[in-house]
Amino acid sequence: MKKLKILAITVVIGVILLFAPVFFLSNAAISTASNKNTAKPITNNPTDKDTLIELLGHQIPVLKGGLFDRFRSNSPLDTVAKERPDIDLSWFKTIQKQKKRSGLYYLFS
Repeated sequence: MKKLKILAITVVIGVILLFAPVFFLSNAAISTASNKNTAKPITNNPTDKDTLIELLGHQIPVLKGGLFDRFRSNSPLDTVAKERPDIDLSWFKTIQKQKKRSGLYYLFS
């Protein structure tokens, strides 16, 4: 009988621990953001800051004058270093770029 009580108490504590975060986090920022639909999805509707590029037959908006607009997937590291000096690129400088076929198009990795 004592083992049954211990088992029952263990199950009750386990259930409480399993479901307790739901009660405490019901008003968390991610819950309220998703409930109020304040998150904006990525769309194919370009703004005045975007330009359209063709990728696998689709028109995709990218930032006008941005790295992908200028270089696609082959951005020179010295250009990235000049535009974003806060990023540490030392690891990337040890890697040799190779042109790879990915599906229907080529990219540099």
